Amino acid sequence: MNIKLLFLIISIFIYSNGFCQETYKSGNTEYYYNSTYKTTGKPKVKRNQSARNKFLKSMGLNSVPDGYEVDHIKPLSEGGEDEAYNMQLLTKEQHRKKTARERSANSNSTYQSYKYNSTSTFNTNYEVSSTCGAPKKNGGYCTRKVKGGGYCHQHR
Repeated sequence: MNIKLLFLIISIFIYSNGFCQETYKSGNTEYYYNSTYKTTGKPKVKRNQSARNKFLKSMGLNSVPDGYEVDHIKPLSEGGEDEAYNMQLLTKEQHRKKTARERSANSNSTYQSYKYNSTSTFNTNYEVSSTCGAPKKNGGYCTRKVKGGGYCHQHR
């Protein structure tokens, strides 16, 4: 009887002190157990503050400028990783519109139309510019510069 009581006390102690694993890792991305995105049913990603800081540092910034937000090019809810290469700066309005498009689409297959291979750059005039990133027939990607994200005039 004392062994059962001891086991119960140890179990309660371990659980109450947070020793239970709430997340798991796949590659560099950490996910929450038993928690999914409503829109896709995929596991929720635990946000990585160090990846966000690495992204901002790569752009020569210490924090997100006023009027801008960090966006995941391939949304976390669609399997995108919470890593610096999957982040870009968008104005709050651009981010709101992009998120609305993604939520209204509510399908994995719709992301073929979005660019994953773009590199967003932030300049001192507080403008976001990126490359088109549309796939080309030869297997490469369009490298034309576009302001505010999206495709160039030839790939719209």
